[in-house]
Amino acid sequence: MQVYAMDILARIVHVLFAESGLVAHAMAQEKKPLSNIVNQKMPKIKGRCAQVGMKDGKLMALIECNEKAPKKGELVSLKWGSTRSLAQNRLYWRYLSWVIEHGGMKDHGHFDPEALHLDLKAHFLAEKIMDKGEFKAIEEPSTTELGKMEFGEYFTKCDQFLKDWFEVDTSAFWEEHREWTGQ
Repeated sequence: MQVYAMDILARIVHVLFAESGLVAHAMAQEKKPLSNIVNQKMPKIKGRCAQVGMKDGKLMALIECNEKAPKKGELVSLKWGSTRSLAQNRLYWRYLSWVIEHGGMKDHGHFDPEALHLDLKAHFLAEKIMDKGEFKAIEEPSTTELGKMEFGEYFTKCDQFLKDWFEVDTSAFWEEHREWTGQ
C-alpha cells in the first residue's frame, strides 16, 4: 500500500478543523508518494508579507520572496516572529562549555560544545523516520530559526535531559549565572 503525503495532510487538516468546528476546503493536487516528499530537501526562503486580505472567504497573504517562490498550489509552511536573542545564544554556549568543563560531560565522551550542540539539536529538533530499526534524521535542524519562546523551551529540555540522562548537576551553573547577571 502506497502512502501519499496529501492523504496524510488531508487527515491532519480534517482533524484540526473538525476539532475547532471550522470547515476545510481541500485543493485538488497531484498525489505524490510520501517517500518522495520525506527524502527531498525542502528549500528555505525568506520573505516579507506585503498584503493580507480576504478572498472567497479565505484569508489570503501576498508574500514577497527573496530568491525563489513556490509553484502555484504547492504546500508551504510559514513561521514568523522574533528569533532567539543574542543573550539567549550567549547563555546557551556558556552553558554547553560549562557542562563539558565542570558538569562531567567529558566522562560521557563530549569534549567540545559544538559536538554536544549537534547531538542535542539532533535529539530534540530533527524530524526523524524509522529506517531498518533505527531513527534517522531527515532534516538538519537549526536553533537559529527558533523563536525566543521556542529556544527557551529547547534550552529547558536540554538542561533537563542532561540532568536526567547523564546525571549532570547544573545547579552550580545557574547559581553562577545569577551572580553574573545580578539576579
